[in-house]
Amino acid sequence: MHNKAAQTDPRIPQEDGWEPKRGTKWFPGENVGIGKDHTLYALEYGYVRYYRDPLKHPKRRYIGVALEKEGPRSQLPTPRNAPSRRRLGMYATPMKPPPQSQKSVDESFLEAHLSQSSKGLGQVTFQSSGAATPTPAAPPTFNRQGTYREANASIGWAAERKGVKVREYDRNDRWLAWKKRSLRVKRGMEAKAARAMRKTKGKKSNKGPKTAQKKK
Repeated sequence: MHNKAAQTDPRIPQEDGWEPKRGTKWFPGENVGIGKDHTLYALEYGYVRYYRDPLKHPKRRYIGVALEKEGPRSQLPTPRNAPSRRRLGMYATPMKPPPQSQKSVDESFLEAHLSQSSKGLGQVTFQSSGAATPTPAAPPTFNRQGTYREANASIGWAAERKGVKVREYDRNDRWLAWKKRSLRVKRGMEAKAARAMRKTKGKKSNKGPKTAQKKK
């Protein structure tokens, strides 16, 4: 061990390591890690255990750290069907119900920060005739950072609230495809011309009319 004080205390501190002699083949077990120089070190506070695990390997010897000193949970290896153990040094304690005042504060906070989709506001209602009648959207919610921001669910219903209708895509409508393509080409040519104008801006040009000079 690196720490000599750990010899008096049977409990091994975290990050404590062992340097096995050359030739010995010890493998990291439960709650034990291995470094680049093949040094084994403890990952959790507990008690050192030397054991074999036939389910992992029939001949390998492992060094592990048990979280308890005595009892069935102090034995390694842990059965595969055993529940997971706490590794934070805490013990399970029954939870106490919050007081009535705290419960009312939590409910008011959740009510103030519910999205519009969960409240049922800002959505589209359909009449029996099939026509959509958009309902007015509620004001944006107040965030914890002190800013107002509309909920994402409400933003998604913006087109339905305004009654925007999008033409359904038809693959066989080649005239519409040609029109879109020609507009895209036209926009590209306009952008190219604008870039060319920016390059020549501020420079002297020799494109003006030249006058013939008489030779003396």
